[in-house]
Formats: sequence, C-alpha cells, structure tokens
Amino acid sequence: MRIADADGREVPLGSEGEVCVRTPLAIQGYYQNPQATEEFLHSGWCHTGDIGFLDNEGYLHISGRKKNMIKSGGISVFPEEIEDILRRHPAVADAAVVGVKSQEWGEAVQAFVVLHHGVACSADALIHFCKESLAAYKAPKVVAFLSALPRTGLGKIDREKLEGMNRATQR
Repeated sequence: MRIADADGREVPLGSEGEVCVRTPLAIQGYYQNPQATEEFLHSGWCHTGDIGFLDNEGYLHISGRKKNMIKSGGISVFPEEIEDILRRHPAVADAAVVGVKSQEWGEAVQAFVVLHHGVACSADALIHFCKESLAAYKAPKVVAFLSALPRTGLGKIDREKLEGMNRATQR
C-alpha cells in the first residue's frame, strides 16, 4: 500500500493522497472499458479513489473520496469532514456537502441540511458553527434546508442528485 499524489508519486508520511494498493486479488480490468482499467490499474497499482494518509505509526486514515473532493480557491476540501461537523450541531439530523460552481472560488462549499423535527436553525448559525471547528475556507458558503437527503439504493447520499438540484435552482 502507498499514498500517491496526483502524478502517482508516493507522498511522505502524514501527507494526504490517493490510497493505492497492489494485490494479486485485484481485478484484471473493466469489461470493454480500457480507459477505466488504465485509471484503476495505473502503473501496476490499484487506485482506490480513497484519499487518506499514513500516520507515523503506519496507520491509514481515510479523509474522503477523490471524486467527492471540492477544489475551493485551489485548496482541496473533503465534504465528509464538513458533514461530520454539521452533524454535531444539536439542530442537525443529517447533512451533505457538495461543491458548486463559483466565479470567485472555482468551486464553493454548499451544505444541504435536514433539521430535527420541530427545531429551527439559520444558515448563518450553521456556517458560524462550522467556522468554530474548521478553517474558514472549509465552511459552507451556502446552506439549503431539505426535509430529507436523497439517497442511493445502497443508502448512501446521492451527491449527483444534490448537485442536480443546485444546478436547477441556478437556472
């Protein structure tokens, strides 16, 4: 196992990058999809799509998924980190974060929040709450409230639907 940068080079301990593994149990490739096979098995390593780092004791810490990463102002932001903070707020039942196009930032952080039944909370209060625990650039720029988050058949947050909802409101 190794942690690699965007160019496939191994990064130092403690630095984030893509988790890559080598194993004889890996797939041979994707059926009739040589491009996906090359991306996954690049340079003999299986590129998992997970972003993480190895600590000084050799333990692996997963930060998020490469495809979910938001590039805001040239800085990588992982939605999972912001979602964890939002879920700590006593008014929040559930939360999801996606990147939305921004002329100022390239991508901006948008949160979709489900509040506990009968509880009120403002977008500004949640943004301030995030800034207390995160770097200011990681805090959402926009908070939208939903009655429920869209989920996939496996119960995961359907980020594509959330991104689509955002595009529909910007038209």
